[in-house]
Amino acid sequence: MTILEALKKIVLSNRVKSLAWRSAMMFVAGFVSILADNLELFQLSVEATMFLGLVVGGVSKAINNHLQGRN
Repeated sequence: MTILEALKKIVLSNRVKSLAWRSAMMFVAGFVSILADNLELFQLSVEATMFLGLVVGGVSKAINNHLQGRN
């Protein structure tokens, strides 16, 4: 196995995909927090934003699993 094949296997692994998916959801939660701060609709602390990111990540993972036929 060449180095390039090994890197491809790592990058395409389920763990990396899960990390990317959860990171994207954390970004969405942070963006919502910034947007809400600017609109002064919500006053979310850093902890609340992190918790929201984890919840959104879990929900999005469940949706992704459902769409891919994994239950």
